[in-house]
Amino acid sequence: MRYIRMFFQITLVGLVLLSVSCSGPSKKSFLVKSFWRFSEITSPDTSSAITSALINNRAFLANQIIKFNEDNTFITQFPDPQKNSQGNWEMNSDETKITLFIGGNKMTWDIQILNESIFEMKRFDDPLSADLIYHYTMQ
Repeated sequence: MRYIRMFFQITLVGLVLLSVSCSGPSKKSFLVKSFWRFSEITSPDTSSAITSALINNRAFLANQIIKFNEDNTFITQFPDPQKNSQGNWEMNSDETKITLFIGGNKMTWDIQILNESIFEMKRFDDPLSADLIYHYTMQ
């Protein structure tokens, strides 16, 4: 009986260690690791109003770079410094949502993908009544 109990305890410790080691880096660690360059904006909706809005947003966001910092601040940079902005950010506990606070506004996004090279976030745009997905690549 003693050996069975010891075997069970060793197995349990091994499973705990295995689960901890397989969890990998957090999304936050990927987010703050480097700079993120805007690459695309898409939407599942293909209406003409959405298509027009996507074209306008692409033009505005072209060459945008975002840097998220460990202290939950961020800065957006553009070739035209007048477009630059900064704010704060927070991620929910299960790392599925990111909220940006900028200029008195609060925008919450669903994190679609966040890994060592790709960051995609989605939010519902009220005026357009459509989901917009913003795609970024790590610099």
